[in-house]
Parts: sequence; structure tokens; C-alpha cells
Amino acid sequence: MLDSNRINREALEAVQRAYITFSPAFDTTIKIDPFTHKANSWDFMIPMENSGVTPTRGMTAHIDQWNGHDKLPGNFSYPDTGNAAPQLLVLGPKAKTDLGPVSITPDVIDALESVPKGGSWHLYFYGWARYHDIFQATPEHITMFCYEVTSVTGDAYFPRRDEVATFFIACPHHNCTDEECMTDKKAN
Repeated sequence: MLDSNRINREALEAVQRAYITFSPAFDTTIKIDPFTHKANSWDFMIPMENSGVTPTRGMTAHIDQWNGHDKLPGNFSYPDTGNAAPQLLVLGPKAKTDLGPVSITPDVIDALESVPKGGSWHLYFYGWARYHDIFQATPEHITMFCYEVTSVTGDAYFPRRDEVATFFIACPHHNCTDEECMTDKKAN
């Protein structure tokens, strides 16, 4: 009977628990100088969702970026850098929100598009969410993400909203949840 109760509890928790996911369908806002009408920054926000049927408890989340001439190094440690402290959030069942924003200067956006395809400028967004579910004595959960911006259409300095589109691919590492993150050597 004890085994049966344990199995039933595990099944209930697995089906009912909070489950955080991130999406590469970024929300992009462009801050424009009112006098010059030139872009000051491109602000990216990463959509996140609790696809579970219970709320998170004590969730913290962080987003960061890395850009440079070369691809993300194989030994990259995904550090929490920048001025933003991890955000404290509560995400209800089936709720969605955005993580961020992360501001990128127009020169970085321009560099993505001005080098020849297969060229040498890369922009990555990465981060994580750590949280508990509502069940007693369950472990902390983690979801990690990493996306590379492969292309941004439109003028980096004088963008028109109807011309802006952003394209992404998932990184080969740092896209995991819970136990998967323990085996993803590049995600730790």
C-alpha cells in the first residue's frame, strides 16, 4: 500500500506540477530618439510560460546576452553578468510573461546584417529559471535556454516597424530542464 501511495503521489506531481518553458519568439521593442528618429536600442524580451496546472513558488529567473566575432566558445560558462539581478516572479498555471528586457545597441544589430552570410558576428541570449512547485518536499526545478539571433531584417538605425523581423536558432547546449541540465556539461 505504501508503494501504491508513493506511485500515486509521483504521478499526481508529475501531471500537476509547474513547468516553465522559454520561447524563441522574442518580443522586440525599438527605442527611438524623439529628435533624431534614430534607434537608441533594440530591447529583446524572452517569452516564458508555465505550461503546468499549478503556480510556481519562489521562482527566480535571469536573462543575459553575449555577442562577438566568433561563435559561442565551447567552454562558455553562461555567466550571470550585467546590471540586472535575477527577477523574482510568480507565474500562475498556464500563465505567460516576458523575461527581460535586454538592450542591444544598433551597431550590434547592424553587424549581424552587414557581414556576409556565414560571416563573423554573433548574438546570443541565454538564461534560466529556478523554481519550486506547490507540492511539499519536492526538489527545486530549473529550465535553461540559449538562442542565437541569426538575422534581423530592417535598418538597424532607422527601422520601420513593418520591416523588422528577427530570426533565431537554439544553441547546441544550455537548453534543458531539471535532470537534463545535470548531464548537459556545457550548461553547468
